Amino acid sequence: MRKRNKTTIEKGISKSKENQDPATFVNDSLPDGATAESTNSLQQDERSKTVPQGACSTGTAEVQKILHIWRVLNKVSKEKLMKIFPSAVDIHFQPLDEEGKMLKTAFIKFDTESQLQEAQKIQRRHDLSHHQTESLMEAVKLEKEKSKKISGEKNYATKGNLSQFEQIQKSRSDEASRSVLIKVKGKADVSYLLDEFKSKNVPVKCACYSEPDHLLVEFKDRDCIEKLFRNVGHFRGNAFSKIPVRVRTRYLFKEEHGKTTLMDENRLDSKSVNVFKPNNFDLRILKQNTQLSEGINLLWNNVKLTEYDIRLQYFIASTLKEMLSNMFPHCNASLFGSCVNGFGNTGCDLDITLDLKQKSDDNEEAHILKFLTNQRFNSEREWQQHLLDIIGNMVWVFIPSSGKINKILNARVPIVKFQHNNTRRECDISLNGMSGVKMAELMFTFGELCPEIRQLVTVIKQWASAKGVTKESQPGPWMSNFMLIMMTAFYLQNRKLLPSFRQMQEVAVETERYTEDGHDYSFSTNIDLLKKNYLSNESVDQTSLEGSVPDVGTLLQDFFKFYADFDFEKYSISVVEGVPVEKKTFNALFIENPLDVEHNVSRNVNAQNVNKLVQEIQEAHEIICGSSPMLYDLLERRIKNVKSNSFNISSLFKESDITQETVNQDNVEGIKDNMPSTTDTLTTEASKDGQSEEDKDLIS
Repeated sequence: MRKRNKTTIEKGISKSKENQDPATFVNDSLPDGATAESTNSLQQDERSKTVPQGACSTGTAEVQKILHIWRVLNKVSKEKLMKIFPSAVDIHFQPLDEEGKMLKTAFIKFDTESQLQEAQKIQRRHDLSHHQTESLMEAVKLEKEKSKKISGEKNYATKGNLSQFEQIQKSRSDEASRSVLIKVKGKADVSYLLDEFKSKNVPVKCACYSEPDHLLVEFKDRDCIEKLFRNVGHFRGNAFSKIPVRVRTRYLFKEEHGKTTLMDENRLDSKSVNVFKPNNFDLRILKQNTQLSEGINLLWNNVKLTEYDIRLQYFIASTLKEMLSNMFPHCNASLFGSCVNGFGNTGCDLDITLDLKQKSDDNEEAHILKFLTNQRFNSEREWQQHLLDIIGNMVWVFIPSSGKINKILNARVPIVKFQHNNTRRECDISLNGMSGVKMAELMFTFGELCPEIRQLVTVIKQWASAKGVTKESQPGPWMSNFMLIMMTAFYLQNRKLLPSFRQMQEVAVETERYTEDGHDYSFSTNIDLLKKNYLSNESVDQTSLEGSVPDVGTLLQDFFKFYADFDFEKYSISVVEGVPVEKKTFNALFIENPLDVEHNVSRNVNAQNVNKLVQEIQEAHEIICGSSPMLYDLLERRIKNVKSNSFNISSLFKESDITQETVNQDNVEGIKDNMPSTTDTLTTEASKDGQSEEDKDLIS
């Protein structure tokens, strides 16, 4: 390939490699007449300015907060660089050429590590890693346009700048904090209890009865619960009945009231109680639906989370928070994964991340008194392991009906699994920070932008389970539900029905910016803005599906057509870019994690299972695009493997492969296993193909 002639500015400057040592880079790239000593002395000056008098400088701590751009045009002013890097606190220049007229080095200083990391992302975004002067001038222009675009948008967030997802989380958590779960014997007990609450002036705001034996009651305020506690006793005759534990799970124990029992049961419907029955869905009903969309809607309406499901999962999280709050007053228990992202089915597992730390205080250094803490652990990981070990024991001892405690503490992300026996829910506890919650929020936002994705994912997950693409077994080299969600989102992005994650990042306002442990989880959740900018008729190009959003049946057909033609060997699935991107690795399948673009969430899937995926997609395409397609035909194989077509829908959609997000620790795609119960061992579960419980974290 013929090389172009270098310009006068570029003469004598050799292009560096990324991640090259800065000192070597200076020596290799200085123009004629410039010396490395001048730049090194300036770096030393920068170090000395930040070290207090009398202190010893290691020469590294403060330099980490300085971004170096080694070659910029002399005409580039400090003001122009400030427009690109608005969080910079100071900028110094050092001439690079002999006369100081052509080039200079920029030293851009920041106060915090997070500001520096954000600046480095801007640097990479505009290809300033190679420091081409044309790129620099273009960066000024692009950052100016971006700032203008963002500043022109109305800050949509309300209620203290919370997103819609965060508002729902807060509202549901508040409901749970003033709720009580009561084990009853039937409808008669429900009616009796509501009469008792009324007689004792304990106002009920909402009551959900799950047949046959649980009543979840939300009271008007938390004072009602305190009032209720004063009228609660312990079972007699048990040596451990007097353990002073106050948990908001109760058992109704009363004498039978004869004929009034039947009367109370008949009066239940008039008491504004939401009644939820076990869902025994018969898949043969789908045979009666000749239209694909009708069958999909019927399936979705029978498996989606009910109001009782939603309230129950927040209630369980709140009881865990309540148990820990005396020791950790700033404790917060946040749900993530399929139970909150909009893709969960009735009976799905609960994934809870605990945040025990006090929020940082800007005036922390001014406090004279400090809390004493034990310094017994060499790392945060070791601290997490010991803490989860203790929490697992507390759950086992103090939370009623908790069972099947399984501590998996040697995994990359330590977790504690337990079963909430009364409600038949599997729960996982971790200390993974907010990355999983942010992934759940991203999936929730996708569902708000294109509600059809939730129905699509429901069918695709069931299809994958029926055909053996996903498996309800130990972790292994096969697909997970999270991968299927990413594939569905990527398909809708290619049809211009969802924006790319990159576009969502570009329009994020200041209140939506969030970083944790050096990872940037910022993206816009402004539904109206995203639809206007990227999904409106004016913004959608002619390559998308024409007209309005097609019905969900058409989308399902097009999904299988899209992937029947997709070149998995050549391209990766990039939700970040929203278009096929050439694979960077030799993995059989590459599905990008949008919150950690370097991480392949499908790295465990081997070539054999990718071939099976492609084969099943092609067969599904033939079935679903035939002359008279029916949803039952797509899911038929699963039905042949069961003795009865009538069964509890929760077993059909058992969340056997949790995919919940903890991106910052490189754990994105795992498949949840059915581990044997253990209460006192540290175990590491790994498969021959590299997937293990440490990779358990995403959504499903």
